[in-house]
Amino acid sequence: EALVRARIEISPDDVVVFLNSDVRAHRFFADRIRGDVREDVYGPVINFQMVYGMWVPYLDGWCLAAKRSTWDRLVVPGRGGPWDDVRYAHPYWEDNDLCLRAMRTGIALVLVAWPVLHKGARTAGKTMKYGEGMERNRGTFARDVEVVWRERMAGDGEAPNWPARKREAS
Repeated sequence: EALVRARIEISPDDVVVFLNSDVRAHRFFADRIRGDVREDVYGPVINFQMVYGMWVPYLDGWCLAAKRSTWDRLVVPGRGGPWDDVRYAHPYWEDNDLCLRAMRTGIALVLVAWPVLHKGARTAGKTMKYGEGMERNRGTFARDVEVVWRERMAGDGEAPNWPARKREAS
């Protein structure tokens, strides 16, 4: 978790990757990231959450990459990076929050076929340990999505056209 929540200023490179410690990657993984990443947020797994009757996409937070300029657009004031570790003080749902904020600013979520494997459930430990915090985070995320839902109902009533796409392997 500390790696995922690391402050962005530690990396001088143009491409910044947030990567959990419980992954296994091919030796050409870093080259693929450098070749693929442009102006959006990239990750090897995309999921969807149903909130307020809308399917909200998000990239799994165990492996996310973007140019530093993209992350800079998502910096949470007073936090030094794009992760909101105050509103999401416990694990889970912070990747949903990050992706929702990205999409609301017009940054696309890009699904990429990178040679990386998440070993799964080895970073945060047992979910039950974080059960109460996880539920609190889910409620925080739902309130953020409610804002989007209310904006849509005040407008044309249609579900948002989230900026997400799949990029073919390079």
